[in-house]
Amino acid sequence: MNQHIFKTAGQIKKSRIQVKVSSDDLRTLNPKAYINDQILNACFTMAQKSHKQLRASQSTPITAAILHSQFFIKIQTIGTSDRCYYDRWLATQGFHIKDLEYLIIPANARKHWFIAVIDIPEDRIEIYNSLPGHSVEKEVDQITNWWLWYSSELYDTDTDVASCPVIYHHKIRQAEGSNDCGVVASLVATCIPHGLPPTKTIQEKGLNQEGLGKVRAVIKRAIQENNIDPLLSILRTAN
Repeated sequence: MNQHIFKTAGQIKKSRIQVKVSSDDLRTLNPKAYINDQILNACFTMAQKSHKQLRASQSTPITAAILHSQFFIKIQTIGTSDRCYYDRWLATQGFHIKDLEYLIIPANARKHWFIAVIDIPEDRIEIYNSLPGHSVEKEVDQITNWWLWYSSELYDTDTDVASCPVIYHHKIRQAEGSNDCGVVASLVATCIPHGLPPTKTIQEKGLNQEGLGKVRAVIKRAIQENNIDPLLSILRTAN
């Protein structure tokens, strides 16, 4: 079985995390298939690599961390009991929370992918859910409670009086009957660190609803060719 191996953004600097993508994983990019976490993590890796390169060339002032799907699972299982664990997890990928403007968390709610973006300077959470009829409130509450606890640990604030507004974005929608939630998640996660407003960019580039299907082939080709640029390119040039 062929495998394509990606390191996270820390490939540029001190990360040990890798993403292994098999031929079976690649088949989840076939039309109407449900995209699995290995493919999504490869997409997040490509977006983070591209962002790191822009940061290194001083082409963007934005500092963002695109986390892998396992991070949300840890929020669900470890919860608010071990700050050091999360510090180590972020450091393994070359991140320190105090250096970041955005923390991008992919999450799964009963086989539906969505993206939570923690805007650290504004102290708010933005949720990108491509299927408004599919409730993600339980998972959003878990992320919100985790952030209130973690940020209070970082900044020595009182969690009893802390609050964090949650803003929902529903205008980026997958086509009815499709499994394109993973495509939306990969596009949103690529937009944020590159300074592209997700809803406006994805709609203007014709990638909403039925247009999401063509992104699958772009992702597949990018993984096979170990090319980090196609997702960003399609957001900038698609019509």
